[in-house]
Amino acid sequence: MRLRLIATIFLLSVLQGRLTAQTGKDTLVIRGNVVDAVTGQPVDRTDVSIGTIDNFEKVLQELLTGRDGSFAFSGLPPGKYWLAATHSGFRKQAYEQHGAFASAIAVRPGLSSDHLIFRLHPDAAITGKITDLENEAVANATVLLFRRDAGSGFLQTYQIAQTMSDDRGYYHFGHLERGRYFVAVSAQPWFSSIAASLRDSSGNDPSAAYNADLDKTYAITYYPGTTNPSSASPIVLHESQNYTADIVLVPTPGLRLRVDHGTGSVGISLKQSVFGMLIDVPSTEHELPGDSIESSGIPSGTYILELNSGSPPAPLRGMVIELAADTEIDSSD
Repeated sequence: MRLRLIATIFLLSVLQGRLTAQTGKDTLVIRGNVVDAVTGQPVDRTDVSIGTIDNFEKVLQELLTGRDGSFAFSGLPPGKYWLAATHSGFRKQAYEQHGAFASAIAVRPGLSSDHLIFRLHPDAAITGKITDLENEAVANATVLLFRRDAGSGFLQTYQIAQTMSDDRGYYHFGHLERGRYFVAVSAQPWFSSIAASLRDSSGNDPSAAYNADLDKTYAITYYPGTTNPSSASPIVLHESQNYTADIVLVPTPGLRLRVDHGTGSVGISLKQSVFGMLIDVPSTEHELPGDSIESSGIPSGTYILELNSGSPPAPLRGMVIELAADTEIDSSD
């Protein structure tokens, strides 16, 4: 009886040891706290998610932090994991993210991963108003946001966002991280549509409807108000900062470009380089007698002119042109 009891106790101890070892192997933990990177204060009710670095799209677990910003993910097998977090006023970020890179968290027996500090960087924003020389709002302006950094290994300027000004001339870019930014605006005066309608009512004869007061346009303008990209001022944005970048557009004489293409159903498009990116230049296009097209309301500058055909339009040919006055081009040249 005594021997049976000893044997039973020994067997239970062995089974319990195996179960404990197996359970410990499968219950590795990642634990830590989310804090505001600027103030160091805990950020409660933060959405924190986790996944393996083999699949950045698949979320394994997701939770909300406690009042002290604490989180814990348990039941994890050994491996390498990513953490991401987001909260109102904080864009979605990876653990120790810096530019396009972030830190993975290794989990294995004997390696501590339960005292992490997830520093969440608060959003910044750029807000502004687009007006003309009369301090009138410029609505429906295209506002482009560029960022300059060396996150890819070399210094470059690239577009990260685009928006339109509202009927009061205001625009807004939110959920931005700290860094150096540039703002560029492409727009047409509100009265350009009147000039176009006058031209159309005159039987597409541009000379019959010419009005110097209405034949104005806006060149692409960079903050704080220059049409030369090399003179654009960078906006150095800090965390949690709301930067105001108002821009005043100055009207300039609108130029005309006439293209004689000699074929039917052909269109033209003008593109301009903005920090190395080609954007469409707003203008008004008219079909003219004799297989010609006129594009009006163009500011002076350097452009890429494309001749297009078909639907959707496909480029037939293109060339770089410098416009300083009204110009006529024969596409056969």
